[in-house]
Amino acid sequence: MNIHLRNFSKLIIPNGVKSIGKKAFQTSNISNITIGTGVQEIGDDAFDCLLLESINVDKDNEHFQSIDGFLYNKEKTRLIACPKRFNNISLPKELEIISPNVFQFCRGEILVIPGLMSGKLEVK
Repeated sequence: MNIHLRNFSKLIIPNGVKSIGKKAFQTSNISNITIGTGVQEIGDDAFDCLLLESINVDKDNEHFQSIDGFLYNKEKTRLIACPKRFNNISLPKELEIISPNVFQFCRGEILVIPGLMSGKLEVK
């Protein structure tokens, strides 16, 4: 399900929500997302928002975390979503998987991907 939220800039996902479907907020104008403690599953391209500036995850969420506005699984092995504009970002050395389309329409200055040269990084 794709929810068109053209008139909203902030999205707060409450603690009671457990799953966010594939492409749920794709192409919306949401710029800031806050994810509560209950979210356990996030589908591909769920936060492919055109104006996304940051994603924040409640520190008590057991499945996800955010670092510099980027959304990762708790272990930091999978990058799930990122802001559409960023400056100088170094991705975690633990990163193994980049979800499809994460960097689509992004503009950044410097992006360091430590695992790229080691051959351990996948896009899937």
